[in-house]
Amino acid sequence: MGTSTGADFHHMMREEAQRLLSHIKNETDKNRKYQLCGMLLEIYEELDIEVKDNTSFWGDIRIDYRDIVSHLT
Repeated sequence: MGTSTGADFHHMMREEAQRLLSHIKNETDKNRKYQLCGMLLEIYEELDIEVKDNTSFWGDIRIDYRDIVSHLT
């Protein structure tokens, strides 16, 4: 069995981000939705994906960036 490469890790993180994104879109509990969003933001940070100013992303998941930041701090 081979060792994982950086590309494998990157791919696994992207798959996890997609899974979390799907859960966020379907979650009805606000606190759970924010918790999942915090996890997703950590993955995006690891992957160097910037979503802070991406209004279509925030509109898609129906969360205001300022709300999530204040909730997580």
